[in-house]
Amino acid sequence: MRMQRIIQTTTVTACLLGAGGASAQNMAPAVLLDPQATQVDAGYGTTLALTSFGAAIGSVADNRVWVYPRYRSGFGDPIIVTDPFGRNKGLGASVAMHGSTLVAGAPFMDPCSGGDGPASSGVLIAYDFSAQRGAPQQLTHPGQDRLDAFGCSVDIDADTIIAGAKYDNTSGHSAGTAWTFRNINGQWTREAQLVGTDAHTGDLAGWSVAVKGNVAVVGAPFANTTFVGAGVARVFERAASGWTHIATLHSPTPMSNGAFGVAVATDGTRVVVGETRGNRAFVYLRTQSGWQLEQRLTPSRGGGEFGAKIQIDGGRLFIGAPVSNAVESFALANGQWTRVQRITSSYGTGGAQFGSALALHGRELLVGARFAGPDGMAMLMKQAPGSDGSFGGPTSPGTPSTARR
Repeated sequence: MRMQRIIQTTTVTACLLGAGGASAQNMAPAVLLDPQATQVDAGYGTTLALTSFGAAIGSVADNRVWVYPRYRSGFGDPIIVTDPFGRNKGLGASVAMHGSTLVAGAPFMDPCSGGDGPASSGVLIAYDFSAQRGAPQQLTHPGQDRLDAFGCSVDIDADTIIAGAKYDNTSGHSAGTAWTFRNINGQWTREAQLVGTDAHTGDLAGWSVAVKGNVAVVGAPFANTTFVGAGVARVFERAASGWTHIATLHSPTPMSNGAFGVAVATDGTRVVVGETRGNRAFVYLRTQSGWQLEQRLTPSRGGGEFGAKIQIDGGRLFIGAPVSNAVESFALANGQWTRVQRITSSYGTGGAQFGSALALHGRELLVGARFAGPDGMAMLMKQAPGSDGSFGGPTSPGTPSTARR
C-alpha cells in the first residue's frame, strides 16, 4: 500500500558564508520525507530523529510517528507507529532515536486505566525495531500530577533516556523537572529525577532536554533571574553516586522573557543554549573550573527565532531559525566557531517553518518544516563531496529524490 504522497520537486539553496576548513560542513538536499496525516494541521516535522537505522518524524496532533528504515542507499517503506494502548494523547510530540530504538513522548496521555488517575500526566513509549524486539514499553514517573506533560521533550544516548515534564509541581507550581531512565538487560528502568537546586515556581524546566554520556541539560526558559522570565539551563552530571546539579547557565546579557533555554544541546564537552527572543545561541565549554561561556552566535540575517532548535556533534553545529525558514551551520576551528552556511528551501516559504526541528547523524542532517504543505514534512540533507573526494566546497541548488514508498 502506498502511504506517502507524491511531492513536488524542491530545491535547497546553500549559501557559503565561511571560509577555509569550515567548508567541510556544506549540505545538499537528498531526500524529502512527506508523511500523510489523518488530522488537520498535524504538523509533521515538529519533532525528528535520525540514526543509522532510519529516520523518525513526529507531529503535534496526529498521534503517530512515521519511521523510515534505511533501504540500500535510501529509505524503505515507512513504519507507522501508533499508540499500542489505543489512546489519542499526542504520541510523537517528542521523538528521539539511538540505533534501532525509538522513544516517543505522549505528553497528554493518561497511563492509568478506568479514569481513576491523572488525566494528562504523560508517558513515553519505547520501541525496539531490531530483529529481537519485544512489545513496546511504557515509561512513567511517580507522583504524577494532572498536567505534568511528561514526555513534552525527550533525548536518548546509548543506554540513557531523559524526558522533560515541564508542568511538574515538585519544586512549585509548574517549576518543571526531568527524569532519566537506564536500559538494564533490555528493559528501561527509571533512574533519577533531575531537580535543580535553584528550581522555582514557573520555571517550566524540562521544556527542552539533552543528554550525552554522563552529561544532561535541562532547559527552563521561563525561570526568573535578574530579569523576569529570562530563562536558564541547568547542567547535571552523573557519577557512581548518581546525578548532581553541577551548574546553572545564564545568558551573559539576559532580557525579560528572553526564553533562554527554549532549546538545549550537548555533545558532553559543550552545551549550546538557544535564546529565541534575542535571536541568539550561546556555546559553553566544560573546563577544569566548570562550564564557561565560549562564544555567542547570532544569525547572518534577520532573526526568525534563531536558536529555536540546536544540534551539535563535536566541531559541527546547526541552529534553526524557523520563522525565517532557515538553518545556519557553524564549524569549530582553533577554538572559534565560524559560520559556514545558511540553508533555505523552496518548500520553506511563507510560514512553512523550515528549521522547526533538526536531527543530526554523521554527515546527514534532517530538517523539519512543520507547516509545509497540508501535513508538514522533513528534508534530509547530506554533506556534498568536493571534487577531490573530500566533503567540502560550496553546494549548488539540487533536486532531492522522494523516499521509497
